[in-house]
Amino acid sequence: MAEIEHFVKPDMKQHPRFSNIAHRKARLFPADNQVGDGRVVTDLTFGDAVATGVIDNETLAYFIARVEMFLQRVGIDAERLRFRQHLPTEMAHYATDCWDAEIQTSYGYVQHTNKVHACRDEGVGAQTCAEFCFAGVAGNLYPTVHSTRGVHGGVSFPRPN
Repeated sequence: MAEIEHFVKPDMKQHPRFSNIAHRKARLFPADNQVGDGRVVTDLTFGDAVATGVIDNETLAYFIARVEMFLQRVGIDAERLRFRQHLPTEMAHYATDCWDAEIQTSYGYVQHTNKVHACRDEGVGAQTCAEFCFAGVAGNLYPTVHSTRGVHGGVSFPRPN
């Protein structure tokens, strides 16, 4: 359906609307839990996740929350939705943190939204970005929007009024 990239200065990773989502609880599957006890964290707010370093920064947490709200709005059951953090071996060389939305199906958890990540590489503009590539909604597949500027470039759309 769409790909969105949002860039901020690397030393200013706060988001002006973070307080709007900081209280929301997230279903997170951090990398440490994947190689540890296998437990999905359900009792952590986005605010606490950022404060404790589970999620890298406010901007990243804000966009994870927005993806979560969108998926729930189109009918995804909140109890079957989780955000899985990439393991260090899965992360792009320029990423400091990366999360995928996964939905539990009869086949187990299936990656749905790829990816919400924070970047650190000077070659990527030394910026933090959140990138979402939606492959389908409620079982309906849609063509993906491909970048016009390389693998992690982006297609720019005007901001609605």
